[in-house]
Amino acid sequence: MSKSRENRIESGNDRGSSDPERFNPKSLAIVTTVHYPKWYPGEVNWDDQETLTDKTRGDSALQMIALAQSFDYSLFVIDSEASEPFTQELINLEIKRFAEKPGGMSAGRQQGFKEASGTTGIDFVCWIEPEKIDLINFMPDLVKPLTTGEADIVVPKRREKEFIDTYPGYQVDSEKKANRLWNNMLKKFGILPENSEELDVLFGPKIYRNIPEVAELFQKKYQHFTNINPSPESNLVYQPSHYSNAIFIPIIAALHRGLKVSSVEIPYKHPADQTKVELNSEKLAGVVRRWSQLREIVRTCADYCRSLKEGSISHTKPIA
Repeated sequence: MSKSRENRIESGNDRGSSDPERFNPKSLAIVTTVHYPKWYPGEVNWDDQETLTDKTRGDSALQMIALAQSFDYSLFVIDSEASEPFTQELINLEIKRFAEKPGGMSAGRQQGFKEASGTTGIDFVCWIEPEKIDLINFMPDLVKPLTTGEADIVVPKRREKEFIDTYPGYQVDSEKKANRLWNNMLKKFGILPENSEELDVLFGPKIYRNIPEVAELFQKKYQHFTNINPSPESNLVYQPSHYSNAIFIPIIAALHRGLKVSSVEIPYKHPADQTKVELNSEKLAGVVRRWSQLREIVRTCADYCRSLKEGSISHTKPIA
């Protein structure tokens, strides 16, 4: 394995470095998507299970956006069927807001990447789930390897203590197992060195340099192809457009091309309201749903890894 393919490990401090590599905050694009058709203004009604998820996630999204604005970061928000009151809140915040085009979860994220990457003055692009408020506090640490040339892409890594303390237990267990599967898979295919520390890809956020050879990886679309009769199971688990196209396959493609991917550890704390909702929901249904999502991510990424080897009869390949 060449030196250029090693994922470098950086460490963040408890609230950002005291002397981070300085960068113009406007040059960092924060990209997120929102979908809260049942959001309403005012206090949370914890007894209304039907609207609880949209309400708490929407509140967290507005907090994250406000915090990012306080740091003067550039915001690109893809609005997918949010309620009229929520959309009005976004309008009042005077951010760059775009109606989501049809195409699925990855397509919405990639729409945001395209808008951000095509904007003059944007040097770095960060994908963040809207409820991950605390991540905004660590942006100087996360961007530093990009400003110094040590990395082309940064994959934030949750510190163990905060991960265990602030997430639901079943989510900690499932994401740790999925991370292990994903990283071992890349090592098996020779994409990651055997001695590499795990990339916390299931955390979600990714940050990359806004240069063509990197930005194109985050905008490319993939589809599963086969020259044998696909099984019903294949139709369910090989859907790169659901999750993998936007934030998982690009990491594999970057490592395969020899681009530099860094892991930066931060003491990220998950919002208490989010954890409360996830714990109070139908836990069994939540566990089943999460494992279904994680299984699909690992399977589609494994399929893409196989496609990098010649002679694969069933593979994921780019369509755009």
